[in-house]
Amino acid sequence: MTDQSPLAGGPFAPETGSQWEVGAKTDLMDGRVQATLAAYRIVRRNVLQIDDSQDAVNGTDQLAPIGEVTSKGVEATLTADITKDWLVSANYAYNDTRVTGSIEGQSVDRSVGGRFPNAPQNKAGFWTRYQVAAIDTAFSIGGQYVSSQIDRGGDRLKPFTVFDATISRDFGIFDAKFRIENIFDKFYAVSGFTGPKGAYIGNARSWFIELRRRF
Repeated sequence: MTDQSPLAGGPFAPETGSQWEVGAKTDLMDGRVQATLAAYRIVRRNVLQIDDSQDAVNGTDQLAPIGEVTSKGVEATLTADITKDWLVSANYAYNDTRVTGSIEGQSVDRSVGGRFPNAPQNKAGFWTRYQVAAIDTAFSIGGQYVSSQIDRGGDRLKPFTVFDATISRDFGIFDAKFRIENIFDKFYAVSGFTGPKGAYIGNARSWFIELRRRF
């Protein structure tokens, strides 16, 4: 079923939008350090949202359009080869997403000027990898931070930080990789919803083993 289905309240006017983006990239220290910076502005109109003022029909949430949503932000990345065996990478993103227009008589309550739900303003991450050439093994660890955000009901979801790690080994014609996601088993909400009120929970600590053969 699509968003345009009559079961979801459709058909609706198509979503339209406009976007611009500028960016720059540079290499430093004989190419051992790479940096990028980008800025953007995205405007979307007739954005569909679940209409919590209406009951679901045959288990299908009812949708309604919001007038206009504008996202403005910047993104930056930095990658550095500390040594021939040690790589470090970091990134940051700022995203301000707000309702900037309304549709007369719309049933979805989104105040103009207010933050758009489930759109955190700040994200940051890092990742580092060290190669031990003597044993053909690489060790990696990284983390991601996501700032607080609001759900569709206007309630605040807490910020969170999760960490992942990987050990990979080269056996010639085989590669083996052992990965742990959410090392510290952090309990966190990725995004929120209403009707019934709740949140989508992030994955608990997970282990993965990957084997790959070269042909």
